[in-house]
Amino acid sequence: ISAPGVDIYAAMAAELPFAPGAYSSDYTFMSGTSMAGPHVAGALALLKQAQPSWTAAEIQSAIQMTANQDVYVKERFGSELKKAGVYDTGSGRIDVAAAAKAGLIMDESVDAFIAANPNNGGDTRALNLPELVNFDCKDACTWVRTVKATVDGTWNTEALTKELSVDLRVIPQQFSLKAG
Repeated sequence: ISAPGVDIYAAMAAELPFAPGAYSSDYTFMSGTSMAGPHVAGALALLKQAQPSWTAAEIQSAIQMTANQDVYVKERFGSELKKAGVYDTGSGRIDVAAAAKAGLIMDESVDAFIAANPNNGGDTRALNLPELVNFDCKDACTWVRTVKATVDGTWNTEALTKELSVDLRVIPQQFSLKAG
């Protein structure tokens, strides 16, 4: 997931007042994960407030499945913007309002995460998560995901392959669920 993290005006602690070039301001512009992290934490807190019955996994799935994929990033050694790929921004940019109204969410238990630990012989690909990753797949791979409807509805599915040259199909192509 991506969140604002470039040129963020943030509080700056003068922890090294005697170091050369010590900061003389209580605020400065900073960039990086340390700036994006608080945006993500804030988004999670807002979603927990908006949907108090959702588990942490359901909140994570809502964020990932409603993320805005229209994201641009700077070229590595330049100032040109390019369309971001999945390895640049993951599911996309957080959209808290869309996540709070997610029609479908996915859940996973703590026990399933523990059982999926590869150090204990588990398989993380078996987890009920929005992402589909299998670097060992050669010819054909299958994933099964379970969703819960937050509202009554009918959903159409489609496979978005973005920058991948693969044949990806979603079955069924349409389904209806009652809330819960």
